[in-house]
Amino acid sequence: MRVAAFDLGTNVFNLIIGDFRENGEYEKIAEKKSASRIGDTITGGMLTEESLDRAVHALDPLFKETADRNVPAGKTIICCTSAIREASNGKDFVKKLGEKYGADFTIISGEREAELIYKGVADSLPKVDGTFMIMDIGGGSNEFIIADAEGMKWKHSFKLGMSRLKNMFHPSEPIKDSEIEDVENYSDDNLAELWEAVATYRPATLIGTSGSFDTFRDILTGCKNDGNVCMEIKPEELSRLHERLKSLDREERLAIPGMSAVRVDYIVLASAFTMFILKKTGIRNIMQSSYSLKEGVLAEIKASIKNGNKY
Repeated sequence: MRVAAFDLGTNVFNLIIGDFRENGEYEKIAEKKSASRIGDTITGGMLTEESLDRAVHALDPLFKETADRNVPAGKTIICCTSAIREASNGKDFVKKLGEKYGADFTIISGEREAELIYKGVADSLPKVDGTFMIMDIGGGSNEFIIADAEGMKWKHSFKLGMSRLKNMFHPSEPIKDSEIEDVENYSDDNLAELWEAVATYRPATLIGTSGSFDTFRDILTGCKNDGNVCMEIKPEELSRLHERLKSLDREERLAIPGMSAVRVDYIVLASAFTMFILKKTGIRNIMQSSYSLKEGVLAEIKASIKNGNKY
């Protein structure tokens, strides 16, 4: 059985296709991403015709992939996140996409997004001692989940995505320290619930998921793929990378080996946000996981099959 899981983010649309066996385990047979940047074309809280054009342009190659991989009708799960769920015309937007592609587009809540991220990351992790905090840096929102070996303890979605912050603060190229401080102060004011959760559960490890953290990994390793979906990142390495990124303009960043053209406009804010979280929480253990929301969808299906249910 083949299943396609889509994650329609504010800046990037992601696809993964899994081939499931009877025991619930699956083999990843395709993975693809496509830049959409629909968050840049929201006007007055509404997704525009340009947003729709961008979405279709991004979705066409992804749906072609599902056709080429023979994913059956009804085995496609499409999760729409921050930009679409917060737009006043989000429901009309997904209706138009559904009619074009003959598929169901589901707008998920921030809490559901966090839950799927947790399930995806949990499916990728080696044993992690103690309590850990997952951070998924998105374009429209950032999800934080605190968990341990027994499961989730706390989760929340914050409207502090990098596209949102970029459109709000319009940082220079290269970014100025004063601009980073402005972003930190704004983030600090809007993360009170996170600081309370950290004080309560005291996570010892930060796990950054997919997106920006994949780019951090690619730059730090020179795009070497060792086959592992998780990697430890030393805090001093991440700090040096941040100092390097914030000193460069866009073209200079784009020339860095491992830099994602999809992430280049947001990577400095992502690294600044990450360093701020580490400074505020005092966490020194850092891991990267390549799994996130779309893998969480497949993890749910795997668990359901293992529990004797049919999908």
